[in-house]
Amino acid sequence: MDSFSNGPGTDTQGLVKWRITPDLHSLKQEVVGNVGSVLWAVMGTIGLVLLIACVNVANLLLVRAESRQLELSVRAALGAGRSRIVRELLMESALLGLVGGVLGIGVAAAGLRLLVLIGPANLPRLNEISLDPRSLLFTFILSLMSGLLFGSMPAWKYSRSQATASLGATRTVSASRERNRTRNILVVVQVAMALVLLVGAVLMIRTFQQLGMVNPGFKDAPSLETLQIAIPDSSFADPHVVTRVENNIADKLASIPGVTSVGFAGLVPMEGVELGWSAILAEGKTYEGDRPIRFFNYVSPGYFQALGTRLIAGRDFAWNEIYDPQRKVVVSENLAREEWGSAAGAIGKRIQEGPGKPWYQVIGVVEDVRYNGVDEKAPAIVYWPALIVSSYFGPYTPRTATFTVRSSRAGTPAFLNEVQQAVWSVNADLPVAQCEPCRRSTRSRWRAPHSRS
Repeated sequence: MDSFSNGPGTDTQGLVKWRITPDLHSLKQEVVGNVGSVLWAVMGTIGLVLLIACVNVANLLLVRAESRQLELSVRAALGAGRSRIVRELLMESALLGLVGGVLGIGVAAAGLRLLVLIGPANLPRLNEISLDPRSLLFTFILSLMSGLLFGSMPAWKYSRSQATASLGATRTVSASRERNRTRNILVVVQVAMALVLLVGAVLMIRTFQQLGMVNPGFKDAPSLETLQIAIPDSSFADPHVVTRVENNIADKLASIPGVTSVGFAGLVPMEGVELGWSAILAEGKTYEGDRPIRFFNYVSPGYFQALGTRLIAGRDFAWNEIYDPQRKVVVSENLAREEWGSAAGAIGKRIQEGPGKPWYQVIGVVEDVRYNGVDEKAPAIVYWPALIVSSYFGPYTPRTATFTVRSSRAGTPAFLNEVQQAVWSVNADLPVAQCEPCRRSTRSRWRAPHSRS
């Protein structure tokens, strides 16, 4: 950690206080993200439904065994031992469980085939999705164990003395309380589990409803098309030229029929990459303890309009401020409220990345944007202009920029082709990556502050 440097004058002790450590992720975690927790919740729900069904079947087996008391008594009178009666009842319940498992496998195979047919064509190895031997073995074992476990109740109950009693003792006018106790307990357990499942389902539905009502900081996601363009040093070494190329691309994209606004940024919401961060100090304020850490992003004029992010106070960047750096910034609403009490109070104030660093004037405040999913709090963000004069690296602009295009034609093949042609009309050597409608993702990755993309 002591060898890490973020430019001249870096306070490495500050980095230690911020507890910066390597953030290692396995390939599996990077590919599937946190889908495991969701699958465990689904498996728990399925398991609860299975228990309810098994308890119901066990109750039906108890009723069936009670109606067979005369038959069981005759078998006992003819010399059938208790173990033989138990074995017969368990064989019947196990066979019932296996038949249910076979039917379940048939339904699963049909459903899986349907999902493969309607699945997205760009999903990797879609044609390889199938029921493997491990899943079949798991289903066989689960079916067998379920049949034996819940079939053991009638087997144990009616292989005892009342099942082997004399024929005259097996017929009564009404069932005794002892005879109905097991069934009553099973009914209570079944109702309790069903109630738990119902409450869980209602809470999950309400959670999804609440998530759908959360304002992510951008609007009308289906009308947003995002594409990523990387400009290597070998193509253009001067950051000013890189910014002009990106500006020309934005102008070409804006000229496509149906496009209402275009902008670009270092990162866009739900991209799956965590924002950069740095220590940000507000002018005139004294901080006790560690300096506050704020996230940041590099944006172009028109980016907020294209994304659908509301301007709360002040104004957006202008292109003359990009090419002739005047040290202007835009901040998020939550950062403005934390530092100056209100969005309007932030306009005209100044911030810096650390003691002795240049001051930047706040010219605008935008609404909070949730970058890593609607289930995570919107970070406090400083929006630097697309081209800045960094105190660490001099003139700097992100060489990998994500363009946001707003159009009612977003996602159509014809529109994607026009987007590619617009980019290649500026420079035919630039690859167009991740050209797709706005997507949602909660995965994140650490990104060094002021790192060169």
